[in-house]
Amino acid sequence: MSKAFAQQEQLEIAIKQILDTTDISTTYYGAYIGFGKEIFGKKRRYSGDELSQPIESVMTKWLDRKLDKTILEKNKNRVLEMNF
Repeated sequence: MSKAFAQQEQLEIAIKQILDTTDISTTYYGAYIGFGKEIFGKKRRYSGDELSQPIESVMTKWLDRKLDKTILEKNKNRVLEMNF
C-alpha cells in the first residue's frame, strides 16, 4: 500500500514541476493531476501498440475540458517515461 502512495506522490510532484514552469493558475492543477493519474492508469493496464488508443481517448477527454494541449502533452510524456 505504501508503494502505491509513493508512486502517486512521485507522479503528482512530476506534474507539479511541469505546471510550475507555466503560467497556469493553481486552480487548474487538480485537473492536470487528474489527467496524469488517468494516463498512469492506462500505462499500467496497457503496453506497446495497445496503449496508443486509450491515451488518445484520454487526451480527447481532457482537451474537451479546455485544458492546454501543450501542457497535456508534456504531462503525458513525463508520465509515460516514469518508471516505478
